[in-house]
Amino acid sequence: MAQEEETIQVNPESLDTLWYRNHGLIAILPFSMEAPEDRYKKLFDAQLVKDQTIFSMQVQQAFYNSVTNDEKRWHVSVQDCRVTDSLLERAHVNLPKVNYLDKRSLAAYLRVDAIIVGWLDHFYVPGSAAKKTKLSSWVMSLYDGKTGDLIWGFSKPIHPEDVIGNYYRLNTELYSEIQKACPYTSKKVYRTTIYE
Repeated sequence: MAQEEETIQVNPESLDTLWYRNHGLIAILPFSMEAPEDRYKKLFDAQLVKDQTIFSMQVQQAFYNSVTNDEKRWHVSVQDCRVTDSLLERAHVNLPKVNYLDKRSLAAYLRVDAIIVGWLDHFYVPGSAAKKTKLSSWVMSLYDGKTGDLIWGFSKPIHPEDVIGNYYRLNTELYSEIQKACPYTSKKVYRTTIYE
C-alpha cells in the first residue's frame, strides 16, 4: 500500500530546526489544570492545589507510559518523566505553572530537543466534589527546543474520568487519536519544497 505523500513549504533558514531532522529526545511536562470556578479558590485552598498538581503529574506519567509502551511507532525518545520533574523541582519551578515558562529555556535546561506541554481546561480532579461540567478539553502543544516555536498542536473534548485508562496509561481512544496525528508517529512521507 502506497504511503500518503504531502508537500510542505519550508523557509531555508529554518531547515536545521525541522523535527524530522534533529529531534532525538523530547520531554512531556506536567499538564496544567484550570477550571473557571477554581481560579479564586486556589488562593486559599491548598488541598485543591495539591490535588490538581498530583493529577496533572498522573496525566503526564500516563502519557509517558503510553509512549514507552508504544515506542516502536515513535521516531523520538521521551525523557523519563521522573527525571523531567526532578530537574524542574531542583530548579524550584512551580509545576502547575511550568507551561507558562519560556519553552526554549525549559528545553535547554532539560537538555531535550523539544517539549510537549498540555492544558486540561474546565477540568476537575476525578472523584472530587467539584462542580462537574459536561465536557472538558485536552489541549497539547509541541514546541521546538532550539527556537521555542510552536510546531504542532492537538485538542480534544473529553470527560476527566476518561483521560487515564488501564495500566496507568492514557485512555486508549485518546492515545490512539494523538498517535495518529502526532508528527513523530505520522505515517505520512513529507517531501520538502523550499520557497524563495
